[in-house]
Amino acid sequence: MMAAITALIAAPALRVVLLERLPRTGKKLLATGNGRCNYTNEAVTPGNYHGAGDPELAASVLGRFGAEDTKRFFGALGVVPRTEERGRVFPYSGAASSVADALRFECTRLAVELECGFDVREIKPAKGGFLLRDAGGKTLRADAVVLAAGGRASPSLGSDGSGFELAKMLGHTVGTLTPALVQLKTEGTECRALAGIKVRALVRAMNGANCVAEDFGELLFVDYGLSGPPIFQLSTRFASGECGAVEIDLCPDIGASELERMLTERRDALSHLECGEFFGGFLNKRVGNLIMRRCGVEKLSLAVGKLTGAQIAKFARTIKALTFNITGNGGWQNAQVTAGGVDTRELFPDTLMSRVCPGLFLCGELLDLYGDCGGYNLQWAWASGRAAGAGAAEWLAG
Repeated sequence: MMAAITALIAAPALRVVLLERLPRTGKKLLATGNGRCNYTNEAVTPGNYHGAGDPELAASVLGRFGAEDTKRFFGALGVVPRTEERGRVFPYSGAASSVADALRFECTRLAVELECGFDVREIKPAKGGFLLRDAGGKTLRADAVVLAAGGRASPSLGSDGSGFELAKMLGHTVGTLTPALVQLKTEGTECRALAGIKVRALVRAMNGANCVAEDFGELLFVDYGLSGPPIFQLSTRFASGECGAVEIDLCPDIGASELERMLTERRDALSHLECGEFFGGFLNKRVGNLIMRRCGVEKLSLAVGKLTGAQIAKFARTIKALTFNITGNGGWQNAQVTAGGVDTRELFPDTLMSRVCPGLFLCGELLDLYGDCGGYNLQWAWASGRAAGAGAAEWLAG
């Protein structure tokens, strides 16, 4: 919708047709931010984006339409911003429908022609333009095409990955696709006993003994493994095979030696309790019981006073590095975005027009570029959609 709106603002005489494969536009947008739509982030920088290809493309596109531009754009459409933790911006209404409706109303005002249920399956260059055919055989001719079909993440919301096939059909290179910003599955069944527990922790992606990346935030234990923002941030490290384990520091604000001292004092003060109660008031009880088992304390009825110094030291080490081996991820249905996609070196960074197929413009999740969790991917959708829409209008103007 952003590309269509931008093209018509730049050239009001254009006929702009928006093709939507679903019965209604904006379905995926309604699900973002847990239904609240985290539509940008005040701390956007090119460093928040990842992918192979042209390292300058993100900087070029975001430099022309950043977070403040996004807030002004939606503000003019009636969306009042509310900035929350870590610079995340939501509509003040708390409803994703506010953003989706604002875009739809603007499309209506500008007379964008909307064709829902048009599932494009083929695009061919034809007579100075393009011929598009949908799954039912219906065709449409266009002088320029903006391909904004999304990636493969959350296919039930409309992005089934078909856009990548269309891009390849027109000569583009598509790299390996992997789910990004997604939950991780862990080895064994330990997490099942912790399902539903949230902890604020420092989470590390480990390659053997080496920490490859880390993130701090609220981690959620689920039946099959780990979820929450820090897990989403680190998830692609596992999809690529770069890492094999997650290491969780449950007390990142307490050093290892200080933690051991605290636990020793705790043992002495609470010697009359059973081990099953040792961590009460400090850690979640079920998490504490897991640490006990990891450290070889099988009888939680054991008196706290009988814990040895070696066991206390092991508790401290485990709390600072609670490790889970990773066996997979939540898959495409649960992923927020796609890692991988069209090689950005095949596009002009100022207009996002194809270098291999003039008149074709590509944007959003189709490109081999994805952002961190926290509004960065929608910011990329707006900025790249605007660049592609403006580029198409400029191309058609000659």
